[in-house]
Amino acid sequence: MANISGFNAKTKSLIKYPNLHSAIRPVPHSIDVPVPKFTNLDFISEIDDCETRDSLIREDEDFIPCVLSRSNSPQLFNQSELNDLARDLDLPKESAELLGSRLKEKNLLLPETKFYSYRNREIEFLKYYIMEDGFVFCHDVSPIVNALGCPYVPNDWRVFIDSSQQSLKCVLLHNGNKFSSIPIGHSPLVDPLKILLPPLHIKLGLMKQFVRALDKEGNCFKYITEKFYYLSDEKRKVGIFDCPQIRQLVRDDNFSNSMICKEKCAWNAFVNVMKNFLGNTKSPNYTILVNELIESYKNLGCNMSVKVHFLHSHIDYFPENLGAVSEEQDGQPYEPLRLESLLSDVEPSFSTTRPTPEYLAGNDLDKFNLNAINLFTQFHLSLKQFLSSYERFTSDGILESIKFYQDICIKQIDSFETLKQNSFSLQEKSIRDLQQLHHRLTQEYHTWKLIQFLHSELTLDGYNAKKMETEERKEIHFVSEKRVVEHLLQYDPNVRRYNAVVQWLENLAKCELDINPLKAKCLAKNICSENTLLELKEFRNKKTPLKLHLVSEMDPDAPLRQKKQLSDLDQKDELMLSQCIWYQLRGGRIEEAQEILEKVGQPLKASIFEGGRFYHDPNYDVEPEDVTNPAPIEGNLKRDIWKFIVWKMSEETQFNVYERATYGTLSGNLQAILPACKTWDDWLWASYKVMLDVYYESEIRHTPHNRRGNAPKELPSIYWQQNLQPEIIFADIQAVKHENIRTYANSTFGLIQFHLITSQLEELIDTICSWFENGEENDSNPGTHLLRFTTHFVIYCRHIELPVNDEKCDTIICAYIRELTRLNYFEMIGTYTACLADISQQVTCYSNLLQLLPNAESQKRCLDVAKDAGLNINSIIRRTVEAIKGENIICNIQDVSNSDSLSEFDLKKIQIIDWLLYDDDQLSEALAQGLALIRLFLCRNKYLAASNVFMKLPRNILHILLDQWKRSKGNTATSADFENVIKEYLCFSAYFEARDAFDDWFTYYYQKKPHPPQSPFNNDFISDVVSEERISEFNKQMETWQEIMESYQLTAKNKIEKVLLFEGGWMLDRYDLGDVERARQKELLRRNCIPNLCFLLYSLLKDCGYYHNCLRIANLVVCEDYKLYQLFTTQELTKLICLMRESTILMSERKESDYLGYPML
Repeated sequence: MANISGFNAKTKSLIKYPNLHSAIRPVPHSIDVPVPKFTNLDFISEIDDCETRDSLIREDEDFIPCVLSRSNSPQLFNQSELNDLARDLDLPKESAELLGSRLKEKNLLLPETKFYSYRNREIEFLKYYIMEDGFVFCHDVSPIVNALGCPYVPNDWRVFIDSSQQSLKCVLLHNGNKFSSIPIGHSPLVDPLKILLPPLHIKLGLMKQFVRALDKEGNCFKYITEKFYYLSDEKRKVGIFDCPQIRQLVRDDNFSNSMICKEKCAWNAFVNVMKNFLGNTKSPNYTILVNELIESYKNLGCNMSVKVHFLHSHIDYFPENLGAVSEEQDGQPYEPLRLESLLSDVEPSFSTTRPTPEYLAGNDLDKFNLNAINLFTQFHLSLKQFLSSYERFTSDGILESIKFYQDICIKQIDSFETLKQNSFSLQEKSIRDLQQLHHRLTQEYHTWKLIQFLHSELTLDGYNAKKMETEERKEIHFVSEKRVVEHLLQYDPNVRRYNAVVQWLENLAKCELDINPLKAKCLAKNICSENTLLELKEFRNKKTPLKLHLVSEMDPDAPLRQKKQLSDLDQKDELMLSQCIWYQLRGGRIEEAQEILEKVGQPLKASIFEGGRFYHDPNYDVEPEDVTNPAPIEGNLKRDIWKFIVWKMSEETQFNVYERATYGTLSGNLQAILPACKTWDDWLWASYKVMLDVYYESEIRHTPHNRRGNAPKELPSIYWQQNLQPEIIFADIQAVKHENIRTYANSTFGLIQFHLITSQLEELIDTICSWFENGEENDSNPGTHLLRFTTHFVIYCRHIELPVNDEKCDTIICAYIRELTRLNYFEMIGTYTACLADISQQVTCYSNLLQLLPNAESQKRCLDVAKDAGLNINSIIRRTVEAIKGENIICNIQDVSNSDSLSEFDLKKIQIIDWLLYDDDQLSEALAQGLALIRLFLCRNKYLAASNVFMKLPRNILHILLDQWKRSKGNTATSADFENVIKEYLCFSAYFEARDAFDDWFTYYYQKKPHPPQSPFNNDFISDVVSEERISEFNKQMETWQEIMESYQLTAKNKIEKVLLFEGGWMLDRYDLGDVERARQKELLRRNCIPNLCFLLYSLLKDCGYYHNCLRIANLVVCEDYKLYQLFTTQELTKLICLMRESTILMSERKESDYLGYPML
């Protein structure tokens, strides 16, 4: 080879390579080296096939001729061939199953070929492997080699160990390479927690699933086709888009409008996850967003890929700033996702169907229907996440759960706004019901907002702060009005509560302005009273005369000073502007109101708002020597004079209603504000705003502080005569002339908000209980959602340890649990049951649910949910069993049934054992209950039911119970009652074995006995030969049948005799514990079962021809050691004697004995 060291890009042409044939460049064609011409090979087909084939055979001496059968019919795959195909294509399990499914659809598989065998193909090998400390290895090599069909000779195999950067592998290699390698050890060298998955892949995968699920003939997919016309059809069909294209669709409203309800629901969920989870920030309610995505994609029919399941089950591992670093810039790192596994922990699922409310029927309501019903699920998920987190012990964590509830409600409200655009296609009743539900959900959202603002006062810290009211206030010399107000809010909890109510109402108004900006609309112009100005200019130019009522000057005070008006158009503009400013002030947006006034050319009015700021000089808080650059002074030193003037302005009748209300809000004049109030919120805000203003003003005037100048300006006496207290305010609201205000005050959420604001929690709980005492709520009534709200509210009250009545709170929670049961939301009930304060109520409530479950799978799942919720499983199961037994379980044992079939009543009783077998701690109870049921069923001749109960009991139940006894009691002797239970179980075990053995013999004797061949019709030689062959075959079958029958007979005889000769007596207790009912049942069983077994034994021996052994039954019955004759009635003894007589006659006829049963000589 050539040495290329020392050469660079410029001198590489000087490298001399060796003259190798494998490295010689191809020779270019020229005149001397022409391009070769290839002849037409068609003539080859004319050569005799036989001659060519024979010549080839002669040239290949090792050729072994074979005959290949060719057919035009399809060659079907058997199981071996299908497995080989999957192996040759190197397909994983999912792909191999898909291939087999497609071949099955084309009828290319043999009937016995299974394409789903790949699902569990590793199960037979799992038992040979174990894992310790992250290393998976084979604990026994010989069985796994034999299981693969290879002979295991240790000397023929060697171990090969390979270590790479990703893993450590250990395999067995065959010395002769006749068999493939066998993996026997594997250990990943990379921590599974460090396996990363970029968020971009998840985003693109979700988009691909969404597009694939779209209707290709629908408007949505057609819009995508038109928008991205430059993409190929294949890319559009499978949904291959990059992030810039996805962002274009997110910003395009037309794309969203082209969707139907299900598509829009899934798209909105995807956008929410992309912005609030896969973006730069993770929303607090990210779990709800992801669950909404899973549900909406499922409803759309998306194929749920592993990425979506990863998103669902590992959302807690995603970092907070998932999209902080772009993944699409070359050379820039992306923010990784932590991937621990790809298994999804799905939400509990049951086979029951949930009813669809009648008032939400219709295709146009699909999205709203889904979201409204999902409110129950979303609230449950939020509560469950909160209860499982450590933050449930902190005030901030509780407050965060309240915000989650708000987010859930606001999403449903937004979906209603979207639905309202298509309301023309809905029926009038549907529109009315939707509006009612929308109103209820809006008020629920407002109430959760109120709870958020009152949270600090509702917590224990807020209640403890009330102690400051009784403490003696120190005389403190405050330096400013601002410090006085801050101190008042610090020590007076009532003022803090009033301020929280005002902030809540202003927040609602602000949100309303954000949703409906037209409510505060004003003309976008920067000239004040331009129409009046135009008329004045025309008057000065002597073009038109001046109207008498029109002002002659243009300063802001001209209308008030001259007692004249602006032009009609300007008056309308002023009214619109005043209304806009009022709504801004109503929402607490003073700065926005000032900006609006400045934009429309009224800076003087904007400056009025500055006069109400509390005076504060921050330079008083620092030492004089530290003041180098004095801080600016805040507020208005002459605020008292400003307030007096603004009060007078609010009383000026020449101003419109909204302008007077604005001045009244600034000066605390309630009578000037109320005419502008049209709703309950407005009226309450005005009253509390003025009440808070009076508190501030009173505190400022009665607390000494630095003031430059004389005493403060006295306000009108009516200001101090405004007797405003919460009770008086709400009483006035009840008496207002506006009907809508009175109606809301008496509504459910109006009453709830009233009790919350006035701190009447006990009265609120009483009121809520009274709502649900009479009648049941249903889906057509939004009271179902009201019950959901009240339940989560009382749970919230308990978490912040409010002094509420636990019994009444439990009543509300139980009502919600009953509602969830009616709606078949069984998976949620465990969480709410655990929130009950009374433990016995928890047991009763959850037990009632378990009795309604339709199948064993749902029962087990509900018990798992209860266990996760921390409920007492043993008590719940015991209560359920007692309830089921209480349904006519104590019936008369003399009521003998004529039918052995299982009734619904019997199946429900047998189900008791399934409950008790859920937990090993309940095994002793399961055994006791099972034996009691067996006694009951056998006493009523229900053998099949008794047998089913016995089969449900584990075969090793006695060993488990004895081990439990040893672990708890040591080597001490078992108790008397336990000994009785053990013997009773062994007695039943022997009895059922005897009955099963007799049934096996009976079935074989009468159904498996060979039939003799028919005699030949002809007497010719051939018929005789055939007949002899058949007879010979029949004789062989009879010999085989006789041997097997003898085995069955002997087994049945021994097992029946084991019951009759049971040690200590069958069904006799070892210790008499005084249980009269149990003893009566067992005595009845002895009288029923022992004679019956004797007669079965006789029929078995008689049919088999053992007449002499039949006589031994009589000896066994009359034996004084067992005294079985005492269990026979007179009729049964008579029947037994007759049977003995019959056996004696048959024996004498066969000359085996005389009539007395003695052998004949």
